[in-house]
Amino acid sequence: ILAVVVTALAVVMAVANNAAPIAILALVGGFLSPVLLSTGVNRPYAFFFFLSVLDLVAMGSAYFRRWRVLDLLCFAGTAIMYIGWHEKFYGPDQMTPALFYTSVFYLMFLLIPTFHGLVRRVPETPEGLVLVVLSAALSLFSYYDVLFPNYRYVLGFVVLDQAFLVFLLFQVWTKRVGIDSRVSMSLLAIALGLVILAIPIQLKLYGIPLAWSMEGAVFTFLGIRFRQTLCKIAGSVAFVLAAAGLIYRL
Repeated sequence: ILAVVVTALAVVMAVANNAAPIAILALVGGFLSPVLLSTGVNRPYAFFFFLSVLDLVAMGSAYFRRWRVLDLLCFAGTAIMYIGWHEKFYGPDQMTPALFYTSVFYLMFLLIPTFHGLVRRVPETPEGLVLVVLSAALSLFSYYDVLFPNYRYVLGFVVLDQAFLVFLLFQVWTKRVGIDSRVSMSLLAIALGLVILAIPIQLKLYGIPLAWSMEGAVFTFLGIRFRQTLCKIAGSVAFVLAAAGLIYRL
């Protein structure tokens, strides 16, 4: 609790004085606290709640300042801490906290790099786009590692839920900022990629190329209907995957 309070107050002081180095030092100290204070006992809910609060502090600062180095530091710290916990403590009995907080972190790191742009209605920086892509990739890896061995069919729906959240953010961004931006196109590309990826996870044998071919038709129609080049490209990719998958199985 004291570590959270100290980190939060330091970030508030940094935002008030427009001093990013103070915020960086505060977050570095915050992420080191679980390591320095660890007793070697697994307390996943307390541990991940602490990390969530640190990331919320970064989200709060993002409302006032566009400090991408702070966002990237939060992501790197959260990823390192999660992977370290997973390697040391994860087992079948830890599935619930692993899945719950993977979802929490995924949602937070979709919002943190885009929060400032949504509020201020300004274009996003390349660093923010990198963070969105990294967040989707890390969450997908975490879900895969936890669910694929025994819950493959659940994993397919989880990936589709990931795509839905990204697409929802895409819709909000286009209404607030506009569709002709790197962020909107990147969000749409991530959503389409996740939908395509969900097919081989969820289906088997000939169902995979058949589903990809239907996706290709839908994406191509949407691209023509709404004049979205990215949707047309996604449709072409789905058709190529469908043809390759069918040839491979035959």
